[in-house]
Amino acid sequence: GESTFVLYSQDRVITNRGNVLWDVTPGGTDAQIYEHPIPNFRWVSGTNAPNGTYLVGGVGDKWFVYFMQLDSTGAQFDAPVVAQSLPEGEIGYSIFSYQGFIMVGTRFGLRMMVADENGLLTSGATIPTNAPVYDFEGQNRFVWYTQSNITDVYESPTNEETVSSFFPDAPVQGLGRLDLSEYTDV
Repeated sequence: GESTFVLYSQDRVITNRGNVLWDVTPGGTDAQIYEHPIPNFRWVSGTNAPNGTYLVGGVGDKWFVYFMQLDSTGAQFDAPVVAQSLPEGEIGYSIFSYQGFIMVGTRFGLRMMVADENGLLTSGATIPTNAPVYDFEGQNRFVWYTQSNITDVYESPTNEETVSSFFPDAPVQGLGRLDLSEYTDV
């Protein structure tokens, strides 16, 4: 089957083939971690976090962030559990862990989330973009994210402006940047 991501997390190499997650760590035998019961379900991205591994997957207009950890022996993963559901129609494309936040790139922009002691997530509102967010990179207090449809005359919005008023129509590829020191609560 088709693999859409490869992830190094918890000293393991994880990938997918369709709706199945696999541990393909070199030196071991390929071990199935979990098969989602919906055959059309697709895993699209994952990230290593201090408390475990987060994965994004879904089908149609139903998308989720899952959380999984190694079992008590450290030999294999427990089955992933839903840590947060994305709102209906908000398709997930990427996930990233940085400085205690989990960032999820979606078709509408990005969401910042925070984990509780069990790995379950509380989600903030969508930070809108004109195109899906496919990747992230953390640097110091900033998180950079991909932007495939921005303009070189970008202006910061005020609370009264709408997304369409501060993202003009001229498409320019580039990066967006979040300053984490500006986010005190998700």
